[in-house]
Amino acid sequence: MNANGAAFANAAIAHIREIDDAHRAAMLHPGVVSVTPVLALAAGAGMTQRQVADAVIAGYEVSLRLGEALGARHAAGFHATATAGAVGAAAASGVAMGLTPAMLHHALGIGATQAAGLWQLVDDDAHEAKSLHPAFAVRNGMAAAYAARAGLPGAQRFATGSRGLYRLLAGDGPLDALDGGLDAPERVNTATIKAWPSCTRAG
Repeated sequence: MNANGAAFANAAIAHIREIDDAHRAAMLHPGVVSVTPVLALAAGAGMTQRQVADAVIAGYEVSLRLGEALGARHAAGFHATATAGAVGAAAASGVAMGLTPAMLHHALGIGATQAAGLWQLVDDDAHEAKSLHPAFAVRNGMAAAYAARAGLPGAQRFATGSRGLYRLLAGDGPLDALDGGLDAPERVNTATIKAWPSCTRAG
């Protein structure tokens, strides 16, 4: 199995039992979209432990910052693990691949165009398919990083532009959550571990 297939399968498996980490303010599961692509890419790349950690932290920071900015109105209709998570997975993958800062920004923009994941599946008793949300986010985030590495451009204002995520996906959270760079991670240590294997929204 190649890295893409391994990351997709591991993301689905990691989420299906509902025991992955969570973040209340961002309303998503950062670990599943950050760890799985990095481990898949690291398997054949000879990455150091520091490189693995930096890539995972990048995924956490980007997905959590974007999830916080999108806010509660967004999370009422969209699974933020799938939307903000696609951008976080692009960040994790891009750092793991050693993209330049410019390429990484393009990867985030490409990943943002793949943001999807509707909560309607819960209303229609299709909850089992929820585990595919992070799997698709990881697949799309990795593809975004590959595309940026190959020279494809991504939207630079993917979050705040007139047709960006915040405006079109019902964002209502604090936009200043997007401030700051990856060189000073602030949110990676704020994720929580569930006491019980259940959807965070059940609490």
